[in-house]
Amino acid sequence: MKPIAFAAARFRSLAEPLLERAREEPARTALVLLHDDENEEIVSHGRLHAGAMAWATLFRDSGILRGEMVIIALRHSLALVQAVWGAFYRGILPSVYASPGPMALNERYAQRLADLARGAGARAVVAMPELVPSLRRWLEDTGCRVIPTGPSQGSIAERDKASVIAPGQEEEIAYVQFTSGSTGRRKGVQLSHRAILDWMEALTRSLPLYDSDSQVSWLPLHHDFGLIFGMMMPVFMGFPTILISPFKWLRKPVVQLQAIHKHRATLSLLPNSALNHLVRGVAERDLESLDLKTLELLFNGSEPVYFRSQQLFLERFAPCGFRDSALATGYGMAESTLGVSISPRGERSRVDWVDGPAMTRSRRALALRPGEAGAVPLVSSGRPLAGMEVVIVDERRGRLPERRIGEIAVRGPGLFSGYRGRPDLSRQVLRDGWYSSGDLGYMASGELYVTGRKKDLIIVGGQNVHPEDAEQAAIDLLGIDPGRAVSFGIPDELTGTDRIVLVCELRGAIGDAERLAAEQRLRRRVFEDLDVVLGDVRFSDRGWIVRTANGKLARGRCREKYLDEVSGGGKG
Repeated sequence: MKPIAFAAARFRSLAEPLLERAREEPARTALVLLHDDENEEIVSHGRLHAGAMAWATLFRDSGILRGEMVIIALRHSLALVQAVWGAFYRGILPSVYASPGPMALNERYAQRLADLARGAGARAVVAMPELVPSLRRWLEDTGCRVIPTGPSQGSIAERDKASVIAPGQEEEIAYVQFTSGSTGRRKGVQLSHRAILDWMEALTRSLPLYDSDSQVSWLPLHHDFGLIFGMMMPVFMGFPTILISPFKWLRKPVVQLQAIHKHRATLSLLPNSALNHLVRGVAERDLESLDLKTLELLFNGSEPVYFRSQQLFLERFAPCGFRDSALATGYGMAESTLGVSISPRGERSRVDWVDGPAMTRSRRALALRPGEAGAVPLVSSGRPLAGMEVVIVDERRGRLPERRIGEIAVRGPGLFSGYRGRPDLSRQVLRDGWYSSGDLGYMASGELYVTGRKKDLIIVGGQNVHPEDAEQAAIDLLGIDPGRAVSFGIPDELTGTDRIVLVCELRGAIGDAERLAAEQRLRRRVFEDLDVVLGDVRFSDRGWIVRTANGKLARGRCREKYLDEVSGGGKG
């Protein structure tokens, strides 16, 4: 077992680590793909490289130039992984789009994909053959090409290899990560080669990794957690990663634990809601055949972490050899490549018991003992990565002392280069090298605790949802006036993530049948547009929605009103 030290200064582009692996260890396993049909596909560094070369050749022959963007919209497959690396080989900017679900290959999906490509100025879209006719129609006269899946996997002549490999360099943009939301609210986070390379080094300086490690991930590659940590990091470090189809995991979550057992994996990834899904979704009969003793780090990130979810997971899987020391956490965002902080390997993330009412009243995290009146548990997000600075600031950007709650601001390796085509938004959040996260939290004994959001963003299963998007769906579909729909998130203990509530004010009374039909149409539209499921839909009389003094939606107060009504049995 040899520690891994990743020296970022050795490389100038994201292509170089894979090129080096393919040259020095071509037969070593890079990844194992677990497909929907239960088959496993073992891929060596050499095979991954050969496929990347084929995609790079296809991109070159398609006339896509260095620095231009390609949006990749493929299902879980080797082609998806190789297309991303092929783009890196050519200095092209890949961006992975949310994979279409089994029932999502429709005109609306194609339209949303085309809208993103048009707005981002993409040069090409890589898509499944079934989508090609619709995409070509939607992208007509835009100059954006549509490339069907599947370049030739034949050998590339030696004389062509030099012209195929032409990666970007250093501070040039390497990848664009689009945030969640409707087309108008998506932001393209631009990450340079140097930012991602430096972040990888910061990770290895903060988290011990070994050449004997192996990792299991089901996280989709359109999500930064799945792409950076699940796919790219193991290739950079030289140990195998087992990639599970996200849709397979949703249907049968035990496959993640079975893969850990079979491959003797030491690392795996889970958002908080996934902890709950595994607790609920794994049958008692499956526990007897599971051995999780090899798992040293179950990394919990991308959404708020709940102590109760961790406890339920520990109680459920301790009989399988799962140890509480493997419960790890972290905090981050796409704007910092992925992570800002992480808890130590081999130690359970700390839990801080604080005075809940005092947090609301005075924005202070006053320490209490477990069991004291008002004590609530907050799970630490660990310590900042090596070279990463994290401070808590007030509304005037003044730094706050320990246990004072304010906005989290970060500076250090891995920071993004701004939002694609939106210098105005970039200036709002990037000042003097500091990124203002919009998240609230506090520091205690050198560790970061995240307490909420300054804004109204809803986080569902690791996906950011803008309430305005759900509200606009109601306005468009039901024909109600702007400002007559309000959406917000509430914590759901059952799922371990936020539950979306949508309240719509109607002009007059409607019958039960009409109400049900409207709700069904609304749920379907939100699912198609935002890839999330509404938790509760309520139709109310005029005047239910709470507004600020200047007439804006007061979503926080609407949320409090809703919770009061639910707890008191009131109706909207």
